Amino acid sequence: MPITVCGRSDMRARMTKCVGMHRLATRILSFSGSSGSATRSSGNTPSLEGRSPGAVAAAAAVATMTSTSSSLTAPEAAKPTPAPGVNQPKPDFVWTRHWWPLIPVDYLKPDRPNPVTLLGITMVVWRDAGGRWRVFRDRCPHRLAPLSEGRVESDGSLSCAYHGWRFDGSGACRRIPQAVDAASEAAACSSRRSCATAYPARVEFNMLWVWPDASPDAEAAAAATELVVSNDLRRRDNPGGTNFSWFMRDLPYSYEILLENLTDPSHLPFSHHGHSPALARDKGGAMPMKPSQDVTTAAAGAESPTPPPQWARPDGPDFEFDFRGNISPDATISVHMPHQVMYTYRLGPQFQIRMELFAVPVAPGRSRFFSFYSRIPIRFSPQKLLTGGVVQAAKYLLYVWDPVVLSHLSTHEILDGDSVFLSVQDEVVQEAEERAAITATVPGGDPVVTAKDAAAAAANGGGAARSASTLLSRLYYMPAQADAAVQAGRRWIEERAGGAPFRARQQQLLAGRAATIGAATDISGSAETLTTGGLVGLLAADKVPGEAPDPQRRRHLLSRYEQHTRHCPSCSKRLQQLQQMVAAAAAVQKICLLGMCVAGGALSAVLAVAAAAAAAPAAVPWALPAAALAGSAALWAVAGGLAAAAETVSKMFIFQDHVHADKN
Repeated sequence: MPITVCGRSDMRARMTKCVGMHRLATRILSFSGSSGSATRSSGNTPSLEGRSPGAVAAAAAVATMTSTSSSLTAPEAAKPTPAPGVNQPKPDFVWTRHWWPLIPVDYLKPDRPNPVTLLGITMVVWRDAGGRWRVFRDRCPHRLAPLSEGRVESDGSLSCAYHGWRFDGSGACRRIPQAVDAASEAAACSSRRSCATAYPARVEFNMLWVWPDASPDAEAAAAATELVVSNDLRRRDNPGGTNFSWFMRDLPYSYEILLENLTDPSHLPFSHHGHSPALARDKGGAMPMKPSQDVTTAAAGAESPTPPPQWARPDGPDFEFDFRGNISPDATISVHMPHQVMYTYRLGPQFQIRMELFAVPVAPGRSRFFSFYSRIPIRFSPQKLLTGGVVQAAKYLLYVWDPVVLSHLSTHEILDGDSVFLSVQDEVVQEAEERAAITATVPGGDPVVTAKDAAAAAANGGGAARSASTLLSRLYYMPAQADAAVQAGRRWIEERAGGAPFRARQQQLLAGRAATIGAATDISGSAETLTTGGLVGLLAADKVPGEAPDPQRRRHLLSRYEQHTRHCPSCSKRLQQLQQMVAAAAAVQKICLLGMCVAGGALSAVLAVAAAAAAAPAAVPWALPAAALAGSAALWAVAGGLAAAAETVSKMFIFQDHVHADKN
């Protein structure tokens, strides 16, 4: 994730000019550290020389970062007001009519199809003969075999492994081997039914983006819609996308739960205690959020030629709050729905940190998290190895060797700190939604209230009376202002996006089941009746929603390998090298063991001969076998130590349990 450090001169007062501007935006999860020089034009990259490995690894809260120096001009420094009409009712959001970040280009294999899932849609990504990345529905139109099991042929077409049908980049079928002759093949290929479903896709910022809609106007609608990324990221991009690296991890809980988590800075000192000096339980406390203050007008803003770097849209974020954070007492969270969360931490009149996070819905109960790391030059310092202890020295060496990998490991620590309880929370919420949906569709049941009375909910700490607000506002009790951004995100999803990306489909399925359940069971709103009666048919016999996970399930929830490493080119490469190191060290140990046996035997024989001949020790040639024995033993020990160290580090790429009770 990026952290951008910028100079800022009198931010609150100096913004009277800016284009249709809206508010500050940023994100939260990483580290940085360098004081900014005062001019943007200098383009100086701050050095990390002199910083501790811990600061290099994660100075704030999540794991990827970037650091750049510049001064903020007035338009960038203040929090502007949206242009007239910004607060007017906006159209309903359609989940499939949006540019979603799908997968970093570096994570893709160009010589084969790559399966990816988004919004419950199985997709296949492949590169055509022209070097362009294409995104299809992962189904062959012939008999629905997954195209991701196929091949990218030498002519640049995608072939289905089942019957060899081939498709070009547009989705048109170009080859049907089963056709009896060329004429019948041409006729079959000319049918629209022979085409694979293709989605609009584009590569920007080294990320593949997809518009997951295949309707006739999809291409035109996609072309007319901008990506939701910050101007800061747009400025930092270059044609090759080589100045930063993306982090991606699939997570075992719903998109809505991930979005709540990313918009909740108050949990950081508790969930991520010890990750950095700023994150400690004794530093947690009140974190009131207030809507950002408007400091300019649209008329004045229209005179500004440059939109703020934090903005992802011309009219600014969907909602924004100022708060007093652990990293800085002057912080702002800005959210551009549905997928981008940005944080700004102001550390002084000339210094601020910006961080940008992305949340993506994969499937019910599954989400995807993105952040990015900007490469910062760093010079090797032997002093680091002597002053920080073994662990810090190892982190420093890893940072010098591969800062991207270290940033990924640091991000894993943050995500692992939340994954177990967020997954359990997700189960509890899903169970409650299922119960409510069934109750609402059975005669005599308690109808689900869909009115969004935000004022009533806020007056009751976000947990309004049973008839006052949404189901979640009755489930959650949120009396503190620290949950303001969480409430705003949930309100946006309820009011503009149908409640959740998969809610409509889930309600359809549950409605069908409810009729059967209601015919056999009296569902009157009783939690006991629902849990022991109707819902038992919806739940696996051996699964209790909300139950603390056993060790096997914890390994699943916290599997760094399955959720990240096997997809990430940097981490998979380092894991392979570490495993090779372990194997090589084991081989060296075997050779050393053999050497010790030979040298020990030789030494014993020499000493035995000397003893039998009553020779003086000085006259016995024992030094050579003794040296061989000692050398073999020393090398065996060193190889063992290296193997143990490599094995320990390799586990960081596979699984690390995170037990909060052990984090003292």
